[in-house]
Amino acid sequence: MQFTVEATDTGSGLAFAKVIVSNMDNFLEKEFDAEISADGTGSITVTVNKEDPLFLGEIYISAMAADRVGNVYQVGEEGITFTLETEIFKQRDPEEKMYFKAGDGACLKVTTTGYADRVEIVFPEAFTQLQQDLNRVYEYPYPYLRKTESILFSIPLEMAEDSYEITVVAWKNGQKLTEKPMLFVVKGSVLDELRTRIRSNGR
Repeated sequence: MQFTVEATDTGSGLAFAKVIVSNMDNFLEKEFDAEISADGTGSITVTVNKEDPLFLGEIYISAMAADRVGNVYQVGEEGITFTLETEIFKQRDPEEKMYFKAGDGACLKVTTTGYADRVEIVFPEAFTQLQQDLNRVYEYPYPYLRKTESILFSIPLEMAEDSYEITVVAWKNGQKLTEKPMLFVVKGSVLDELRTRIRSNGR
């Protein structure tokens, strides 16, 4: 089975066109770029192979095209909800998602669906004093159906025992979603565990 999508622009001309196939069950996604002919028509033919995991289960198909002055057109968003999800976990133990010791490595995972055009991440000052590049702004001129960003960071060794809140905000056409994932820094340090192992091995 195949289907073909064509795009044209009679003004400044077609800059690019593509079809995006997104699988909502296994999270696979693939972009199919158009071949633009001499007359400025973009044509995309997609072959649907039922043995390809991309096409198994529930899929969304959208199309995007842009002209040469920067106007972007997109179709296929109907029925897709704009969402924001966040998750924090230890790098050395991904099953631990809440309690951290000083010195632990952590990961913040941010996932948006529904073509977010901007994501902003703000860490507490206690983290950015030593890791000044933690705060991030991601801008997507050509938004994705689903996009995931992962930020690796460390719990400072001098971090006080307390709860800490990270602010994540996503925008789409002026609509705003906010998540505030929280982590707890508990008593102790990864250095304590290292010292214990060194003493044990030194017996």
